[in-house]
Amino acid sequence: MGTALSAHGPGCALVSVAGLVLNTLWQRYGSANSQRDVMGSPRFSWWVGVFHQTVVFPVLFAGAWRGTVGPETLGDWLRSGGPGAEPWLRWFHYVFFGYLVKDLAIPLSTVLVA
Repeated sequence: MGTALSAHGPGCALVSVAGLVLNTLWQRYGSANSQRDVMGSPRFSWWVGVFHQTVVFPVLFAGAWRGTVGPETLGDWLRSGGPGAEPWLRWFHYVFFGYLVKDLAIPLSTVLVA
């Protein structure tokens, strides 16, 4: 556990801080339209989510899959543990962790809590 934390802790911390800074800047300087509430969350948070889910995550996943040697199908690759996929899987992990942490700075509305 200590080795995994020492290997992944700095990367997760870096992208978490970056996500929190992004949200803070958007909350302070974003347009009125970006601040509008969409189902309990500010619109800019949805925009960041769409960008990650349509651009960032697929690119990192494709890089991890392409970086492997051997398995030919997605099922084989998932069962193999993805040998040769470094650093793509590591960055996928970091970005996903930061993506989840970024919303911790958003004030919870009653819609989001319920």
